[in-house]
Amino acid sequence: MSIFFNGTTKKISISKINLKEFFEFYKKEICQYRFKYILEDNTEIIVDFRERNFSHIVGLHKFERIKKYKVSEEINIDILNEKITFKELRSNESEVLEKNKELGDRIAYFPVLKTLLENADTALKYDLNVIWNSKIEFSFLLRTEKITVIVCLAVKEIKGNKKICVPVSLLVDRNNRFSKMKLKELKIIERNIIKK
Repeated sequence: MSIFFNGTTKKISISKINLKEFFEFYKKEICQYRFKYILEDNTEIIVDFRERNFSHIVGLHKFERIKKYKVSEEINIDILNEKITFKELRSNESEVLEKNKELGDRIAYFPVLKTLLENADTALKYDLNVIWNSKIEFSFLLRTEKITVIVCLAVKEIKGNKKICVPVSLLVDRNNRFSKMKLKELKIIERNIIKK
């Protein structure tokens, strides 16, 4: 399997998930760039990915074994050295995936991240007046019609710099809950991918 996942629009089988490949893809194809979007209301968003965000975007922080780590850099090193594998996490903590079907989707759809970023056409703006059942804090949800199901990247503005956003989570929306929340939907009128 290519670690680049170019043009990927579908999830991959749980049995084929390889965290080392995912991280190498993330490091090479995502972290080396900034993704700039201009919305129809002239809001400018620049999404800045860092290696330390990887385990959180994928959802690894939900596993007890990962919660023992103090810093994300240690998680990344152990993923690269294959001391942490999805097969091992799935085998030793199967109840985590059984209780949280969205987590399985989040991991299986991770390879669509590049396609989502390159083709994002809509941003849903967070509204403080909308209450939803989640701990995820975000400023915008980015999405595209190019992926087979609705997959959103939740990004959050950095305090003190409203333009720069950090990735928070990859969310798979199988029951259209974000549209039902009546969040303000803004078209993305311009996209730029900038090498760091």
